[in-house]
Amino acid sequence: MALAFSLFAVPSMAQFGSSLSSFEPASVDGVHRRPHGNPPPPPPPPREPHRDHGQSIISPDSPVRLGGRLAIGIGDADGLTHINVDMGGALHVRIMPMIYLAPEVNFSIRNYSEKYDSERFYGYYYEFEDNFTQLLVDIPLLGRFQPIPFIFFESGFKLGLNLASMYSDDYICYNNRFDRDVIDRGSYDVEEWDANPLTVSFVLGAGGTVRADGRWVDVGLRFVFDLNGTTFDYVMERAGKREHNIVGEGHPWSLQFQATYLL
Repeated sequence: MALAFSLFAVPSMAQFGSSLSSFEPASVDGVHRRPHGNPPPPPPPPREPHRDHGQSIISPDSPVRLGGRLAIGIGDADGLTHINVDMGGALHVRIMPMIYLAPEVNFSIRNYSEKYDSERFYGYYYEFEDNFTQLLVDIPLLGRFQPIPFIFFESGFKLGLNLASMYSDDYICYNNRFDRDVIDRGSYDVEEWDANPLTVSFVLGAGGTVRADGRWVDVGLRFVFDLNGTTFDYVMERAGKREHNIVGEGHPWSLQFQATYLL
């Protein structure tokens, strides 16, 4: 009886043992093992660096930003139409969270113009156009508040160094007010406009940062008001006499649309 049991038990335990040997535990001491016959998974691809992340110089929250600036403005100066164009560069330096220093250096062209008509004089009729033009180096010294990366507010002062100033007083003479037959045209001015050598302006602006052609661009509006008054005067010569005329006096202002292309 014992012999028969032993003959039966040995093959059964052998089969059970062979069945156990075809499996491996899922883990041994916390080390996971993959099933037999499956290749190891490929390693994950390396992550590409994100150029606009963190402290990149082209990110809107970067501590330092450089850019080229263009602005076009229109305004008024005691009845004269004020048109100006700025071209230059800007530097934005973060001094604390949300607070930047934003100095600029711009080459500026300002023009003040006025057109007016004369009364009928001995059967003739005149149209006049006065133009006062300045070439300047503008140096805005601004502070910028940026509560979120894509919105900013700025204010400060701007120094304008006069490089050259010009004046022209052009006229057209008509034989008849209604037929407008031109019989003469020319200019009465004989001297250049003596503009302020230094202009100090107050600046207030706001805008946002947008994405264009793979770069960040600051766009916005800026109000500029000259603190020192300007006199628009000239010396003209007519009928052999020199006359000093004042066209206007006041504080020029303008509203500028500006864009700064960040490098």
